Amino acid sequence: MVGQRGWPMFKQMAHVKFLGEFRDVAGTDELDVAIDPPYSLGQLIEKLAETLPPLRSLLYKPREEAIAPFSMLLNGREVYSQGDLTIPVPHDSEVVFFFWGVGG
Repeated sequence: MVGQRGWPMFKQMAHVKFLGEFRDVAGTDELDVAIDPPYSLGQLIEKLAETLPPLRSLLYKPREEAIAPFSMLLNGREVYSQGDLTIPVPHDSEVVFFFWGVGG
């Protein structure tokens, strides 16, 4: 795959952890996910919905393609799903998915 300026585009890895209902629906506590450019939280959410289709019900609002409300920790920094999903996900990042106020 080649980028706009002719540079090769590579997938980056993100280590994803699931808490509470996310863990129950995903069927696992954690997962390594390869994401494509632009390496953003939005791209990671799309990849998770493709990789684990049951998660789509938590990641997207019913009957819509809009992102559902939930929280994430990107390398220890809390990010809300209704906020800026263009935030970059650096290679080997840890991203935790959870609903605020729910224990893991």
